[in-house]
Amino acid sequence: MEHFLNLFEIAGHFQKWEEWPPSLTDEDARYKKDIELMVIFAHQIEKYWRMALNRCFPDRKFEFEISADGLEGELGVCLTFWQAQ
Repeated sequence: MEHFLNLFEIAGHFQKWEEWPPSLTDEDARYKKDIELMVIFAHQIEKYWRMALNRCFPDRKFEFEISADGLEGELGVCLTFWQAQ
């Protein structure tokens, strides 16, 4: 339950790029580049969420998970975190 409450679907917050560089005309290459960029973005969100959680709850430990294949029924790149016991 806690994972689901803290689940952030990255792809839902971006629109597809309208124009691609000529080197990325292949659909598969575009998809892979989308995933790569969203995973990088997810790691940046993790970095700042981790800092905020450590600042607010210095005596607690949190675990993060980033998945390019979806989590808990969400599709695409997702980020979740939970308090480790």
